[in-house]
Amino acid sequence: MKIHTTTRKLAVSALVATTLGTTISINAATISPTVGFVTVLDIVLSTEDALTFGQNVVGTSGTTCTMTTDVFAGTGVAASGAAAATEDSITGAGCLTVAQAIGNNFSGVYGITGEDDQAFTVTVGSSTDADFSFTPTAAVCDVTAGCLAAGTVVFADTPQLSAFDSNGAAMVVVAGTITVGGADLTSNTPYSQTFDITATY
Repeated sequence: MKIHTTTRKLAVSALVATTLGTTISINAATISPTVGFVTVLDIVLSTEDALTFGQNVVGTSGTTCTMTTDVFAGTGVAASGAAAATEDSITGAGCLTVAQAIGNNFSGVYGITGEDDQAFTVTVGSSTDADFSFTPTAAVCDVTAGCLAAGTVVFADTPQLSAFDSNGAAMVVVAGTITVGGADLTSNTPYSQTFDITATY
């Protein structure tokens, strides 16, 4: 009986030593999962309809010419597609007057594509040179629903927060005012300059 009792005590002591010695590593396991990502789509800008004042600017020094569009009145561009027809007008002391009418596509329409349903900021910048300056007026619009009063925010030369639709698309319509510089312009002569549209996530 003594031998049997001693054997049982040794067995218990060995079990305790194993537990206290933290040899439980024989029950551990390790995996090596990955971490990764896919970078976002580039934002792409495209010209659908180029901005132009046509042959309507008189060119007298210091005069202004303003283009407006039905988009800014909240009544136009309901058709699907970025290059939807706009109804534009041109007025001012520096211009021949052009009444608003269907088919007067003077304003610029520019497509923007990116990640579906993601927010982005767009800025339409002013520009100037010795001949004239341009101050924009713009609106970012949904490609399908168009530029309607309920969802159209008109902004001028300042960042505007917007969002792509479920197809990753939007459009910006640009009009604005040109001011002829300090010298009269030459008649029957083309004048142009560039302005920046910048879109970022």
